[in-house]
Amino acid sequence: MSTDQFVIFNLAHPLRTIDAEAVGLPVRTYAVGEQLQLNYGQAMRLVAAGAVAGANPQKPQTYMLDAPGSALRRVPATPVDAPAASPEPTGVKPGRKSSGE
Repeated sequence: MSTDQFVIFNLAHPLRTIDAEAVGLPVRTYAVGEQLQLNYGQAMRLVAAGAVAGANPQKPQTYMLDAPGSALRRVPATPVDAPAASPEPTGVKPGRKSSGE
């Protein structure tokens, strides 16, 4: 398992701003039950601290990614054939030249 794989989980306890900052989240307080997305390595820090709902640090089957009922879930991959985002507007209408040309 690569530690840069992103996972989704819910909090079992509130997460203080200082703890959020330590795992790379925006600095704010996070509520119980809030769903978060972090890379696997940072999520495991929260599992070890007992902050992930449904994960028992002493029972790996409760947080292993491919185990049934795991507290950590993989972030769904974006399909390769997904439509690309529309290009940013440039401010110049097609067929017209800007005043600087």
